[in-house]
This record gives sequence, C-alpha cells and structure tokens, in this order.
Amino acid sequence: MKNQLIVILISVVALNAQNLVLNNSFECYSNCPVNFGEVENAFHWSAPTTGTTDFFSCNAFYLGTPQNFFGNQEPQDGEAYAGFYAFGGGDSCNYREYVQGKLMIPLVAGECYSVSFYVSLADKSSYATQELGMYFSDTMVKVNHSCALPFAPQVKSPSNDWLDETDGWTEISGTFTATGAEKYFIIGNFSSIDNGLDMSPPALLGDELACYFLDDICVAQCNQSCQGPFVYQDTLGVCEEDNIDSVELRASQSGKQYLWSTSDRDTFPSIKVVAESASYQVEVYDDSTCASVFEEFVVDVGPCQQEEEEEKEDTLTLPFIWIPNAISPNGDGVNDVFRIAASGVRSSYLTIYNQWGGVIFKSNDVHEPWGSQSIPPKGVYAYTLSVVFENGKVQTQQGNITVI
Repeated sequence: MKNQLIVILISVVALNAQNLVLNNSFECYSNCPVNFGEVENAFHWSAPTTGTTDFFSCNAFYLGTPQNFFGNQEPQDGEAYAGFYAFGGGDSCNYREYVQGKLMIPLVAGECYSVSFYVSLADKSSYATQELGMYFSDTMVKVNHSCALPFAPQVKSPSNDWLDETDGWTEISGTFTATGAEKYFIIGNFSSIDNGLDMSPPALLGDELACYFLDDICVAQCNQSCQGPFVYQDTLGVCEEDNIDSVELRASQSGKQYLWSTSDRDTFPSIKVVAESASYQVEVYDDSTCASVFEEFVVDVGPCQQEEEEEKEDTLTLPFIWIPNAISPNGDGVNDVFRIAASGVRSSYLTIYNQWGGVIFKSNDVHEPWGSQSIPPKGVYAYTLSVVFENGKVQTQQGNITVI
C-alpha cells in the first residue's frame, strides 16, 4: 500500500509584512475608465469631495497608462494609478481633489504605523506643490463641495521640498501613532493656501494647476516593512523509514484562486507532490481584498530521529485551520454562516469588526459560528484570530469576510 502524508501549513512564521491598504496600487477595478472622475472604478477607492479624482488604466483613451491626457508616466507598481489636482488656483473655494482609500482592519490604539505613497507631477501641470499628506479617520468622508478639507494629516511631505518630479516617482513617507479604529485615509493637499512653484512652460492645464499621479500606497506596523507580500513558512520533516510516497500540501489561507509553484492553478487549496526534500510556494489571491498572500512549504526528508513503536498509519494529518472569506446567508443551508474549520487547536480567540471598526462578535471557541443567531447585513467585515495549537505553535491572522 502506498502511504501518503497530508501537510497543512500552520502559518507560524511571518517572513514579510502585510500591507493593510486594500487594492494598494489600483490593479483591481470594475471597469476601464472612460471619463474623468472615475476613481471609484478601482475597488476600495473613492473621492471624498465632489472633485473629479481620476483613475488611469487599460490604455484607455485620455485615461490610460503610461500615456494619457495629462502626460506620460509608467506606473510605480503594476499597470494602473490614480490622479488628482493638488490645487486648482484662482478659485475662491481653493479647489482640491483627494483620493480616499480603505484599510483591511482598523488600526490599533497606541500602535506605531509606517506609511508610504508615491506621487509624480503630471507633465502638463503648470505648478507644483509642497503640501501633500495623508489623513487617517475612523469614518469615510463625503462632503458636497470641492474645497480644501479642514483636516490635519498625520503624515506629510517634507517642508520646503517641491514635489516637481515629472520623469519618475517621489516617495512620501512617515510614521504616526494610531488613536485607534482608523479604517480610512485620504491623500491630497490639506492646505487652504495655493502655494505653488511655477512650472511654466508649458502650462497646458491652465493657470495655477498642479496635477499628480498616485500609486503604491502602504500602511504597516512600524516594526515591519511595507516591501514584499505577506509570506508564511513552515517546515515539515518526513521520516525515510515511513516509506511515504506522496505528500499533499494544503494552504492555510483562504482565497478565490491558488497558484502553486508547480504551475498548478485551482480553486481548491491543495496539491499532491512526490515525498522528497524540496520547497513549494503558493500564491493565494483574495478578490475581496485585491491582495495576494504567499505561503511556503519546506519538505525535509531524512533519517528518523527515533524509532516509533506504534504502527504507522497510512495517512497522517497535522493540526490545521481554514478560514472562509465569504458567506451567503440566504437560508439554503449552504454557506449560511461563518464557520472556521480547524483541528489540533488548544485555544483560540476570534474578534469580528463592522465597517466602522466596532466589535460585533467575540469567541474563544474556534468552532463557534458567526451569523447563526442573526443574519448580518451585506458588506465587508474584518476579523482577527489568534490560535494556539496542541503542539505549542501559535498563529495570528487577520482578514476580511464578505457577506453577499
């Protein structure tokens, strides 16, 4: 009989940081842009004012990348970016456009966060500014005007540095301490004074207009890096004397699409490989967050460290946990509640948050379902989960649940 070892990755070692910004480089979108002011085509992005904040992608006429109405600029990351007027000049209202984004989970009070984003002055801008910043809020902002917003950004561009780079991208970065529950952010010019550097000629956008492209936004904890995807790693030792012929690798992260380094692409999060020393990677794509999580398996085949007196079982299963990313509580008995599949768990603590960062569900039983008592409204909810397995390993995880 051929023996098989089933390996479920217990994501205990985080190799890179997780960017908390949803759709951080505007790569996920509902439709290609056809008109100005369509930043909301990009998932999780919006304009907080009536200003016509733009979305650039798809080689669209006037609104493509790299060539568009405002100039020629390759994206900093991916194939898309946003665009906004830092000021409009000559307007008693101090015309402004802003870009509003969303975080995966609310920020934690007292925690230090590192922030970065990239801007490039559009070729046709007649002026440049030195007043760009990023403001965090616990609520989404929507006002019925296009004037300067009266907020104090937690992160700002350096004083007296003109943001006049048109050939490439300029990084604006900084750190701040969260007050707690911040879930949204706005990028733009929060100064009510049109203080600009004259870039004429060509002044093709009219008098005193400063247009910027925006891309590659990141928010992460200060002790982590914004660079790289979120990577988990686990190592499995396979005993030669067990005569294991194959190993089934199963991702612990939930998503819509799984791309394995063996070139297998499937909606099911597992593959079977030959039991030999090797490393394997899987990219798990979650369309609710427009982000990928990378997991790595290291299979190490070698001599047994000690003899097992008991008879080996044909199939061995390690502790595992699997978390769904969507539910559909329509009463059909299929996927009506949020239920975590797990085994080998000693203790756990689950917290679910609503869209405003408020706690709506807590449980220390990993098998307790959410949504069985009352049907949650449609929307996207954030969760955090801490698990201690019976083998002593610890896993912490955060993500989103979409109720459809």
